Amino acid sequence: MDTLLEVPSRLDLFFYNIKEFVMDFQFYPTPAELAARMINKFATSPFDRDARVLEPSAGHGDLVRALVSVAEAEHRARLLKHRRYWSRDSLHVDFIEIDMGKHNALEAIDGVQGEVIGLNFLDFSGSLAAYTHVLMNPPFKEGVHHASCLESLGRLV
Repeated sequence: MDTLLEVPSRLDLFFYNIKEFVMDFQFYPTPAELAARMINKFATSPFDRDARVLEPSAGHGDLVRALVSVAEAEHRARLLKHRRYWSRDSLHVDFIEIDMGKHNALEAIDGVQGEVIGLNFLDFSGSLAAYTHVLMNPPFKEGVHHASCLESLGRLV
């Protein structure tokens, strides 16, 4: 009978796996309302044709989905104001995401011309100067290090 008590239940295994997932990937989704507030803090519009956005810890793409929602609202406002059709190009977004299971979904986000360009932002060797906007909710474990890599780009939200 004692041996039965030593075997973890399915529920214990489930919570253990969730805890390990969060600890390994440091995945904390960004609520839509917070993401929209972050996007509204940009001093320049991320919706210009020349804008290039980087999401260095993309997760499920919550920040980019909010960016698309804000872009669509801005697009509708232009249509109403000018009373004519105003084409809206897809937003160009590069993603970095450590969980390869999320890559296909990120590249399929509607309204985004997106590409996963790396697995770990801390190992990213590309030029950050290529980006006009960076959207991120970094993992808590290395969040300060993520932010220090981006300080030279300007204001961080």
